[in-house]
Amino acid sequence: MSKSPPLNSLTEQCGGEFRLFKKRPWLFLLFLSLVLLSSRPAQAAVEISTATGQLITFDNATGIAVVEGDAVVNDATATLKADKIRVNTKTRDGEAEGHIRLENASGLLLGERAIYDWETSTGVIYGARGLNEPWRISASEMTQLDPEYFYLKDGSITSCDEDPPHYRIRSRTGLLRRGKRIKLYRARLVPDDTPIFFTPFYTKSLIPKKYRLRIEPGQSSRDGFTAKTVLGYPLTPNTWTNIRWDYLQYTGNGGGLEHRYNTNQMRGVFDSYYIRDSNPDQEVPRSKRYTILWNHYQRITQQLTLNSKIDLKSDQVFGNSYRNVGNQVSVENQTRGLLSEAGFNYQFPVAAIQALFDRKDSFDSSVSSKQFISHLTIPRLIINTAPLKAKFFPIYTSLNGTYTNDTEVRTDPKNQLRYKKNATAGVELKRDFKIRKKLTLTPMAFYNQSWDNRVLSSTYVVTEKDQYVGRYTLGGDIRRRFYKRLDTRIGYRYGIRNRLNQTNQDFEANDYGVESNQLAATLESRIGRSTRLTLSSGYDYREAPRNDPMKYKHSSERITPPSLDISMEVRKNVSLFFRETYSVFDSRTKTPINTPANTSGEIQVGSLNNATYFSQGFSYSKKGFGNPSELFLTNKMKFYLTQKWYVDVFLSFRAVGEKKLNYRKLFPIERGLRVARDMHCWLFRAEFSSRPDRHEASFYIDLKTSVNKDQNVFNQGQPSVYSTRNEGPDYGEIFPAPADATPSKEEPK
Repeated sequence: MSKSPPLNSLTEQCGGEFRLFKKRPWLFLLFLSLVLLSSRPAQAAVEISTATGQLITFDNATGIAVVEGDAVVNDATATLKADKIRVNTKTRDGEAEGHIRLENASGLLLGERAIYDWETSTGVIYGARGLNEPWRISASEMTQLDPEYFYLKDGSITSCDEDPPHYRIRSRTGLLRRGKRIKLYRARLVPDDTPIFFTPFYTKSLIPKKYRLRIEPGQSSRDGFTAKTVLGYPLTPNTWTNIRWDYLQYTGNGGGLEHRYNTNQMRGVFDSYYIRDSNPDQEVPRSKRYTILWNHYQRITQQLTLNSKIDLKSDQVFGNSYRNVGNQVSVENQTRGLLSEAGFNYQFPVAAIQALFDRKDSFDSSVSSKQFISHLTIPRLIINTAPLKAKFFPIYTSLNGTYTNDTEVRTDPKNQLRYKKNATAGVELKRDFKIRKKLTLTPMAFYNQSWDNRVLSSTYVVTEKDQYVGRYTLGGDIRRRFYKRLDTRIGYRYGIRNRLNQTNQDFEANDYGVESNQLAATLESRIGRSTRLTLSSGYDYREAPRNDPMKYKHSSERITPPSLDISMEVRKNVSLFFRETYSVFDSRTKTPINTPANTSGEIQVGSLNNATYFSQGFSYSKKGFGNPSELFLTNKMKFYLTQKWYVDVFLSFRAVGEKKLNYRKLFPIERGLRVARDMHCWLFRAEFSSRPDRHEASFYIDLKTSVNKDQNVFNQGQPSVYSTRNEGPDYGEIFPAPADATPSKEEPK
């Protein structure tokens, strides 16, 4: 407690009582509370409850209390803090000076001087600054009209926490409903200190918004100028819905709906897009184009789950997405007019049963003007078991079975849908025997029986007689470890096929009923903890088939193309992959060769899921005599160019040459560039993509306060049905918004 000032009228009126309060301040707080409560009628007794500070003086004649040093006065609706607070307990008003903080449930107000009336909860704060996350509000004078409303003079609002802010919206006058909304009159947008835009009226909700509105202008070689709009809103805590509307200069207007849901028992996505295409592709002269996708997963019971999917397209090329194959080479997906699937899965402790249903439709303008059913499956039943081991039969046994009722695939709607039934059942026996400490022998045997109730030939000749075919496979593996880091495996498989409806081997077939008679070997070496080298090949012992008696004239034709794989972690977060496959025989020229068939590799720095990542991949193929060689090159880069610039690049090319690496032609497959700029309170993104038949560009800028990572919870692993809707990485996580929905007690700048 600070030193007491000279005794004045307070000590004259209260005598030695002040010294008692000085030694025990809590007694004075109680006394002041009783005075404040008893000086007004009962209905006003809750207006002021307590006052605290380092030094408190009270004049009983005037009813004035002065609180100095970390002064705090609490009432039912707010807490007033300042360096010094003067309260008139009779008129219920007062003044505050120095480092003023007025706090309540809806926000925080700061200032240099304040006049406040506890009776009416009104007053004036000079040099006021307010914090309503993430918005910062200021005014030269802020007059409180009632507990919630304030009148602003020379007011402004911004989401920037810098001092001075990068931008603000200023006005001469305004109204503030704390925690709800602000209205500014004769407002102007002021980046730094230069006004650039004027509006007679501006209003802003201070309630954290749930919805997300984005307008993304761009340009496409096919669609011309584009403006894509997305409005998103969480209808429930576990859903997110996007409504899309696109303006496409050459093509027309398109719209779509995307709804995602995710709960403990189910998750899924419904995505749709429709457009009256006035600029159709030449190969698909349609004006009405649409695509619908619905994926659904549901856990019905602890053991029973449901999976379903509907993928509907007006034509096979609309809304196709691109995917990566091989060394991240991007190719267009093969799609169909309609794909609908549904399945149930029941999980036992050692087995699983599945029931699947699907329908596939096709569209081919050369044979029909409408979609037609291409294939139906109703149903397919599958059962599989885990390896079983009986007490008196120490061999691991696995059982599997499948029953299918489906139709033959048809390519013309004039052909009749013909149903057929088939079933398969199999058993696998396998056991590891450890002969020595570093030697393991694994014998194995397989048997599979298939049944068809009819067979349909290419000429649509139906054989109604039931057909049974059995297959036997015998073999084994020998694994030997040399030293600590070198393993070898030699495996052998011999498989035969029975005659139709017999148990005898099918000697009359072209392959004499022998489907496999092969020896395979693998050598694997581990160098250190992170490098693995694998060399594998095989040898085919089958006889020459009846229809090609010269097939194995050269023994090199029996050799499986040898392959070499190397996986290496050069250092932390730096990995190297390499694969070499050799051809020892050319089946077209019927001559032995010794040339690489395919050489591929990739170097990776970082992880693909991280913000910083680099990869360089290649795939080289030599197709043989008379055919040009091909080289695929792929690059993937994600990195911070500076602390404020983020870049995401993908490049893929195909080079063609007549003589090995002498390439004269270079064909781009796909080129993509995404750039994001952190402008502190704003976020800017630009995207460019180029494919052989289309070039696109789009731009997007918005306040960081509009970026909410929770809105993307349902986007994981769920690409949109429309290829241009692939949003890529969530830049809200790379450059996160500075604030959350919880009011902060930090002082706004």
